[in-house]
Amino acid sequence: LVDNQLYRASGCSKLNRGTGRQSVAYMTPFLVELSGVDDIRNDDRVEVGVYSLADSEVSLKGADGFDVSYQTFTMTPNARWRAATTARIVDGVLASEPIPVVRLSRAGGFGASRAVYEPNSPNFVRAGEHEYRDVRFRVTMNADGAFSGVMANYRPIDNIYLSQYGGGRGTASTANNDCAAEYNTLALFADGYPDPVTGECAAISAAQNITGIPAFVVRPPSEGEASK
Repeated sequence: LVDNQLYRASGCSKLNRGTGRQSVAYMTPFLVELSGVDDIRNDDRVEVGVYSLADSEVSLKGADGFDVSYQTFTMTPNARWRAATTARIVDGVLASEPIPVVRLSRAGGFGASRAVYEPNSPNFVRAGEHEYRDVRFRVTMNADGAFSGVMANYRPIDNIYLSQYGGGRGTASTANNDCAAEYNTLALFADGYPDPVTGECAAISAAQNITGIPAFVVRPPSEGEASK
């Protein structure tokens, strides 16, 4: 279970509500690789990899606007944007063990580029990643490998601010966001990772609805063959 305080704090903002592109595609696509699967309905242990896409990779869309199944994607060679855990599948529902930290590239998002990426930079253009902590997946598997479900986690509020509200005057004037007020609201609703001295929380509980298509995953050239 997750409280999803992030949605309480920002769900009514223009960046997060409605049915527009931003609400459907909260972040750029990423890869979830399952291996060691003996039975897609019931398996007491499977390996789960979570990866950003390699440079210049994009997900192809069909005429209906949805991602095309059985595409081939190359995972990032950047170890910072790769994570792993284990999971169980019971009656077609996969539930993962927690992952302490998942970082995913936000290249292709507003102002974001791998070319200028700097970890933890105070410049939002250079802090080109989303950060998630204590990540758990709970998804319903289909026979073809597609899935839908929830990714539950805690988001560091500074990372949210840099990736969504750090555009300064552009964010305020174009996206119609009150950046200072929204940061204060995130801090007010934050409920994770309390400071041992002040007790103030540095992260906020969150949950993202996610869907996955069956696809082929290609490892970087030095790491071997493709997997499905």
